[in-house]
Amino acid sequence: IQLVMENVLLSVIIPVYNVEKYLARCLDSILDQELALSQYEIILVNDGSKDNSLAIAQEYQSQYANISIINQENQGSSVARNAGRKTAKGHYLYFMDSDDYVERCVFKKLLAIGQQHNLDLIGFDAIGTALSDYKADLDFEYYTNHPEHLKIYDGVSLISNHNFNNGTWWYFIRREVLEQSGIYFEKGIMIEDGIFTAELLLHCKRAVFMKLNIYRYFKNPNSTTTRKTREHILKMIDNFKFVILKYNSIIQKARNFGADDKAILRIKTRQESYLFFLFVRLIKANAKFKEFLEIMAVMKANHIYPMQNFIGVDYNSRKEKGLTYIFNHKVLL
Repeated sequence: IQLVMENVLLSVIIPVYNVEKYLARCLDSILDQELALSQYEIILVNDGSKDNSLAIAQEYQSQYANISIINQENQGSSVARNAGRKTAKGHYLYFMDSDDYVERCVFKKLLAIGQQHNLDLIGFDAIGTALSDYKADLDFEYYTNHPEHLKIYDGVSLISNHNFNNGTWWYFIRREVLEQSGIYFEKGIMIEDGIFTAELLLHCKRAVFMKLNIYRYFKNPNSTTTRKTREHILKMIDNFKFVILKYNSIIQKARNFGADDKAILRIKTRQESYLFFLFVRLIKANAKFKEFLEIMAVMKANHIYPMQNFIGVDYNSRKEKGLTYIFNHKVLL
């Protein structure tokens, strides 16, 4: 089927790696969006899958002319996302994970809001679920019929007023803004979302966040964040250290963009949250205490440890605050 892809509203970019159990559900949810095939494209980047993921992708491609496939050797989701971004034609870009899915019949409404208000970024909520098909009641009319409730911020102000989320799947991003910013996903980093979204927000002039549960984050027990092999632990430590230290340059960039104290505090809190969850994952993986000490030394030298901002966040539970106190004291740890 030949399909002329002109004036494409949306490009959905999805890295694919060994997700034969989940890919069809992901694609079915994207294809049920009340949009003509010519209005949006789905770019699947097969990252060297060893199961039947590529065959499933090819079967869908044979049926839907708006689906394209990029094949590459296994290099990780960051490289896959960058590859998809380079070929994307959409006015907005949306980066999804292949084991997740979205609420049906929402893209058209989100894009309409984006076009109506000339938005650089459209933010929304997500729900973590282990269910194969979780449905939610979404009150789009609240925003479409009462546009006065749709608060439009620049990116820095959005950071000041909202606890911005790390995952790229929380946002529709105007492609022009992303191209002008020159921001790419860091090659070889497993948790690249946090630095990508934090830096991207600084470049946005018109951004909104809507309390609509659009995305379904599937709690996959076999995801890269739950592995406990020794090799994975060492890679995880290196990845977290890279991201945490990268936030120092993002904080400085935010200051250059005129960020107020509230925005800087939120970014610093996000930086410390990465350190907190690194400690949690190391405990779960039975890491050696000397590995904690090495991380503490690096973070202390960069004025990130002891954690001062994360422990004061209002929404953190008693457990998180208690653990932060323990992590800040070597003897207790």
